Amino acid sequence: MHEGTEGLAGGEAEVRGRGEVFARNPRRKRPLREGESGAEKNSGPPATARSLLPESAEIPYNLPRAKSAHGTQSQLIGASQHGLAGVARPGGTTDVVCSSQAIAADRHSARDRENVTSEFEVAAMRDLNGRRAVVTGAAAGIGRAIARDLCQAGCRLELIDIDEQGLRALSEELEAAGGTVHWHLCDLTQRDQIDATFDRILADEPTFDVLVNNAGVACYGPAHRMSTDQWDWLLDINLRAPIYLTHRLLPMLLEQPEPAILNVCSIAGIVAGGRSCAYHVSKFGLLGFTEALRAEYGRRGLNVTALCPGPVQTDLYRDGVSSRSDGKIPEPPGWACASVERVAARGIAGLRRNKRMVLVTPLAYGLYWMNRIAPWALDLANQATKSRKRRQKTTVAATSTPEISAEQKRAA
Repeated sequence: MHEGTEGLAGGEAEVRGRGEVFARNPRRKRPLREGESGAEKNSGPPATARSLLPESAEIPYNLPRAKSAHGTQSQLIGASQHGLAGVARPGGTTDVVCSSQAIAADRHSARDRENVTSEFEVAAMRDLNGRRAVVTGAAAGIGRAIARDLCQAGCRLELIDIDEQGLRALSEELEAAGGTVHWHLCDLTQRDQIDATFDRILADEPTFDVLVNNAGVACYGPAHRMSTDQWDWLLDINLRAPIYLTHRLLPMLLEQPEPAILNVCSIAGIVAGGRSCAYHVSKFGLLGFTEALRAEYGRRGLNVTALCPGPVQTDLYRDGVSSRSDGKIPEPPGWACASVERVAARGIAGLRRNKRMVLVTPLAYGLYWMNRIAPWALDLANQATKSRKRRQKTTVAATSTPEISAEQKRAA
């Protein structure tokens, strides 16, 4: 028991947590002391405790109540700089008992209490300095921005992509900034290349702490016009590669004290639209995989976060495959897009705080909540678009049909 609690009767106080002492208060009325008014009796800590505080210290008067094994008790959690210990009064009543760290100096407003980090949040916060991280699709876009942020946080990086020029340029940039970076060429559609790459990565140091599944591609056009090879190409990179990498590396991750996986999903994994069926399938699958991993391994200390941005200013649309005659994928307007730096910063922040899902851009938030509150509205919008296109198609077909003359009608 902490110093200063010797005057407590047996069972009158007990130690809880880190030096917190809960003292029993039977709430008995005591007579006024000589020269003491009723207001002084009921306000603030007693004189015996006040005398132990420095003159400059502010005493919190509105202290919370807490429950212990003895019932309702006064809980005073303080700071060590004041050096206040427990004080017992004659008659077995203990009015002020504090922790070994003494009483906190400031009273907190309701807003301040909401912003105080709880013990659970403290445990979820992670120091990335010195951690080893693997980032796929790191040569450009969101992956490049995530690699920069991780390097700035002190991570040792293993970068994977199929773009040698982009990887080399990024590696030189990060090494010039003092980072530890290794890059590897790897086609994520080829299992033998994935195995060979990670055999090299894990040869010298068979452990790592963070896996970022970022690599992704897009395919635009009606689902029935996509070839089987296009379906396999997209699903191999967007879905099967993250599953395969996680399956192979999960045993090593679980051996680390603070392992984490960041899967770059999309709002397209929450809300579906037209002419991107394969892309939606891959992102819905990756989001489901993320949530299943979190549900299964969260209790074992594995943090799994889904990063779900809306449209982002990347080369995804320009490098994708399209069934249109010009071979291009329509790009969303610039005002609706987020920068890769913003998306990466939100993703790393969510990784640090063990967030289940991180949404980015107002459009993503709007679609997410509409899908939760009024999913019928999205379906109605899709049906209305389909009806309008059907009417336009019928009008075009009618105007393109040649008129039949009266002579041709009589001949028929």
